Amino acid sequence: MQINAAGCSTCVEVCPANAIYLPTPPKAAKDLKGENEPVIAVNKDFCILCGACVNACPGEDIITLTRTNIRVKGKETDLFLKIKDKLCTPRTSMVKEAAKDEVELKMMETA
Repeated sequence: MQINAAGCSTCVEVCPANAIYLPTPPKAAKDLKGENEPVIAVNKDFCILCGACVNACPGEDIITLTRTNIRVKGKETDLFLKIKDKLCTPRTSMVKEAAKDEVELKMMETA
């Protein structure tokens, strides 16, 4: 998961695993050495890749979620393979205003 923070912290509030948090700011700006100060951070050990942060994010292309595999017990049926394909498709923050009062869901382009 990649996050380019917008600063609203909606993702922190909706994360069911408490994997997204507001990091402690550095003591001084000189400690950043030309880097941008991170607004939010992700504890990858807690992240369950549920996508709640991606769905809740009000910005466009702020959070990127990519699942690489799904573990399942039993036989991999055709239905499972279709679901797996959808779940493993990279997603990004989905707000894209096409026209006034109209929001379009946006999927990432495959490379």
